[in-house]
Amino acid sequence: MHRAGALLTLLYLSWLSFRVMAVEELHAIGKALLGLVVLQFVLGISNVLLGLPLTGAVLHNAVAMLLLVTLMLLNYRLQKQKI
Repeated sequence: MHRAGALLTLLYLSWLSFRVMAVEELHAIGKALLGLVVLQFVLGISNVLLGLPLTGAVLHNAVAMLLLVTLMLLNYRLQKQKI
């Protein structure tokens, strides 16, 4: 189930990052989002192939946290533009 959710998340966040990069003021956030999504996906695959090493699992969680912070920053910037 985690793999299916990860694939859906990869597709959605990739689409979102390209949409965000199209906005000049948010281009850097879009690039960061895409880079983190790709890194998260690669770490997830490596964890499966390598048998979930501790370092890989910790990195996977750390990148997930960075993704969350990036999405929160994007939300903040979008809310700030509305005012």
